[in-house]
Amino acid sequence: MEPEARMADAWREGVEKFRREERPEVVLLVEGDPELARIAVAWSYTPSAPGTLPAPPEGAPEPAVWRWLWENAVWSKEDLAARSGVAAGGFEAKFQILAGNRILYPDGTMNSHVARYLRQRSLELAGESEAEAAPRADVRDSAPPPAAVFATYAEAWEAGQNAARDGRHAEAEGAFRSALALAPDDEERADALHWIGWMLMNQEGRGDDARATLARILDLSGARSEQRGSAFHLTAHSFINDQQAHRADEWWDRLVAVEGAHPHHRCEAFVARGYSLAAKKRIDEARRAFTDCLAVEDGLPQHRGSALFNLGLIAQKEKDLDEARRLFEEVVRLKGAYPGEQKKAKTELEKLGKRRKR
Repeated sequence: MEPEARMADAWREGVEKFRREERPEVVLLVEGDPELARIAVAWSYTPSAPGTLPAPPEGAPEPAVWRWLWENAVWSKEDLAARSGVAAGGFEAKFQILAGNRILYPDGTMNSHVARYLRQRSLELAGESEAEAAPRADVRDSAPPPAAVFATYAEAWEAGQNAARDGRHAEAEGAFRSALALAPDDEERADALHWIGWMLMNQEGRGDDARATLARILDLSGARSEQRGSAFHLTAHSFINDQQAHRADEWWDRLVAVEGAHPHHRCEAFVARGYSLAAKKRIDEARRAFTDCLAVEDGLPQHRGSALFNLGLIAQKEKDLDEARRLFEEVVRLKGAYPGEQKKAKTELEKLGKRRKR
């Protein structure tokens, strides 16, 4: 394989790695900010391709990899700004919010939860329901060719990835089912089931199907611990998508028990447990869960920021104001924390400052 082709493959694989770890909470950043929404919509019409910059060394920290993926993307910022209609003075800051929080991916796609939210909002504004839009969706998401069309697992896998990248979830599901039938071992079967589950989650009313598919990963003796953890992670999110967040608690608990689970998923699970325990007034257990998130190496700054902020609230309620102040200050300083939580932390610090003056 030519060096350019290897570089392009590494770029696409890097984007897919981040896509597998996306979070639904980033929808809150786009909600209520029309300019962020307009840039996100315009991004889906902006061509982007891999360049030729050398890849970062193996084992490079995630921020460095994410930066390389964007620096190595060939696209036109001027065209995107023009398509979005956002004033030049504010465009750059808005774009950095979208890219920095991994709402936009360097390959011209976006976080699937945000894509689904924007579609729903667009249908509402158009006065149209999903059912009314279905005939057009059916053309886009037409059934895939039968498994026999794909000669190899890799061919079916690539077809599934391409369809998923374009938001053709039903087509992607079919291709990944073909990959499952052609998979040579349990690791590849687990990867195919993961993606089938994810595609089902993105189709209205198919949460039960998604969960049944993900459960099959747990029956594979050759599946890696990280793949088992990912099955728990997606199952928890499927319940959240179905407005049954209380049923996600069991799956967060199971996830944190998997030592080999992806650190992003474990850290997120500890934060989710902390929220649930705090809501039940089990404060000591909630504090332990938030602290456990901070102990996970390579946890995402968004999760760490949430843990620090909630530990600050607990300290504040227990009248440990110096500790609360320290924790809120750490949230404000933390790069990559949710802007909403950083804003709340600043508000709490202002309140603490006024109390000190009295």
